[in-house]
Amino acid sequence: MSASALSLIENGKREAKLSVLNALATVLGVGLADLLTVTAPSRPAALEIELEKAQRQDAFQALGIPTVRIGRKLPPEALEALVGMHRALAAVRAERSVTPEEARRANARLRQRMRDQDNYFGDVEQAAGDLLRATGYVAGPVTRPRSTKWPPTSASPWSTRATCPSRRGR
Repeated sequence: MSASALSLIENGKREAKLSVLNALATVLGVGLADLLTVTAPSRPAALEIELEKAQRQDAFQALGIPTVRIGRKLPPEALEALVGMHRALAAVRAERSVTPEEARRANARLRQRMRDQDNYFGDVEQAAGDLLRATGYVAGPVTRPRSTKWPPTSASPWSTRATCPSRRGR
């Protein structure tokens, strides 16, 4: 086997045939199972594998950031920091990609919390009171003056249309 073929196998760019793996295991004096294990032999090796996989992901490549060459010259602290950064980026991506099902569950939790508190949120009431006092409001219902015209609902965001009065007075 040539050195370049072995390098391609080591770097995960080629898959070795079972006969080649058996030959390698014999030459290295280890069992075939040792070559096929998924756990890395050491923490630095595990971090190198994780960094290599992270840099191959489409999400990372879409950022247009050059990959870091992994080797002996890469300090362990830098390796730890890079892997930590990739983990944090993955967590942010996962957080931002909330599925509709997760959104429904979050809304259900919020509705339950509102029921449990009888729709009373003291912090919201306090903030509203502070804002009213800051504008000079003294007492009575907060209504719009008759001179105020509501914009047409088509000009409002969809989420606010339920709070705007309709032509039928609902």
